[in-house]
This record gives sequence, C-alpha cells and structure tokens, in this order.
Amino acid sequence: MKLGTILSLALGFAVLFGCDRVPTEEMLEEARYDPEVRALNRVGKLYEGFHDSHTEGPASWEELVRFSEDDEGSLEAIQLVRDNGFDLKWRVKIREVGKKNARDFVLGKSRRSQAKLMLDGTIKF
Repeated sequence: MKLGTILSLALGFAVLFGCDRVPTEEMLEEARYDPEVRALNRVGKLYEGFHDSHTEGPASWEELVRFSEDDEGSLEAIQLVRDNGFDLKWRVKIREVGKKNARDFVLGKSRRSQAKLMLDGTIKF
C-alpha cells in the first residue's frame, strides 16, 4: 500500500474516531472501507491521471467525468465527492506548484466537513 493511501486512511480514522486517538490496525482496516474516504482518494488519483495525460488538471467536473467515463467505479466516486460538497481547484499544474509543495497545496475541500484533498493525494482534516 502506498504511503499516501495509508496517510489518507489514517486521517480518515482521525475524523471518524477522534483526533486524540492513535489509529489502530483495526481502525485503518475500517477506514479502508469508508465510502467517502475511498471516493475522495479515487478522485485524487483521477485528477493526477488527467494531469499526467494533459500537463494540467481538468477544467471542470464534466471534464473529469469524460476522462473517467469508461470506469463506473470512478464515476460513482466523482458523484459521491460532488454530492458531499467538495469544491476542487481546476487546471492546476503540478510543475507550477512544485512537487515539494504538493503536500501543502489544497486541491479541494468540502463545504460540509473539514476534509481536504491535497495535491499530493493525501487527505487532511
């Protein structure tokens, strides 16, 4: 499992179970199946894939949907993230942000919760 995925799951557990508790292996396993955490993680990977193909992020949700239209699971993830009130930044260029700064660059955040998708793919709360 990639470090970004592990961090995303750990952060998801911090929100689900309280930030004062260190996530146990059982908690990490449970977060792996949390639909919102999984969907946000998938949208981050789709955004990165689009960027790799086009040298910048997508211009809109619709463009991200077209990029993902052959993958039903990705379309469901996009819909869940949209339904949960996430606003993404569009047309971001990683080279302009810098790979070292990607972990501190907020790519998108929820209007309902404090969840934030970082440009490096991690999820922070």
